[in-house]
Amino acid sequence: MKAKSIILFLRVISIFPLWIIHCLAFVIGSFLSLLPSNIKSTTNINLQLSFPELNQDAINLLLRKTLIENCKTACEFGYVWFRNPKTLLDKIIAHDGLDAITKDFELGNGLILAAPHLGQWEIVGLYCAEKFPCCYLYRKPHITELDAIMINARERTSAKLVPADNSGVRQLFQSLKQGMALGILPDQDPSSGEGVFAPFFGVQAKTMILLSRFAAKTKAPVYITYVERLPLAKGYKIYFKKIEGNIYSKDLVESATELNKAIEEEVRKIPAQYQWTYKRFKSRPEGEEKVY
Repeated sequence: MKAKSIILFLRVISIFPLWIIHCLAFVIGSFLSLLPSNIKSTTNINLQLSFPELNQDAINLLLRKTLIENCKTACEFGYVWFRNPKTLLDKIIAHDGLDAITKDFELGNGLILAAPHLGQWEIVGLYCAEKFPCCYLYRKPHITELDAIMINARERTSAKLVPADNSGVRQLFQSLKQGMALGILPDQDPSSGEGVFAPFFGVQAKTMILLSRFAAKTKAPVYITYVERLPLAKGYKIYFKKIEGNIYSKDLVESATELNKAIEEEVRKIPAQYQWTYKRFKSRPEGEEKVY
């Protein structure tokens, strides 16, 4: 029943223009900021840990903006999943770094796209797959009824999706060797897999090492890529920021530190559009108490 309600909501909301979707998200996010909830508590803890220089009044303001922007992201899923891809991509009215990443792709060594949960990450996959042959690591959603919808939506511009298991990782590596672009969400807590602790906003965060291993082994260019939501529902801007230096280190902690640093630099530009509602610091180094 819950899954059917979510799917119905997303299908209905997809018919409306962005400005109406954003208005609805503004109301929902503002409401969430007023009432106690696990989402609000998680967001508050994350912001306090990541921005220790801010007093609680400033944290509360950023928290409210974050909940509103995260609601926009969630409400946009219907718009992104069920609309014609051309309609979506026409909403990307600006880009930063496209020429540089295109030149790197033309060298034939493949690309590694690190797409953090910043802005509207679902559009990243559609846009990149239209520009380059892409292979994306895919993890099934908790709501299984959304699985087929998400796969269909993400493959509309010819992206290839592979499961987040050993067979998928092998396919991902082969795709990179063939000169394709790989898409990986690099800022999830790999609680069920391998990871190392590296600083993220000054806090030790368990960080995936798959991307680091691919970078060290292939030396393929690594780019942080994300889609910023522009004010007043004017559209989106996509960014491609190349990561240099220690991302290619065989020392996985050094590489993960470089990755987190690059993500942090972009998050600081539009902090409210980051998924602070996620328990990013759930795993703790041995001996440290839980934060949530």
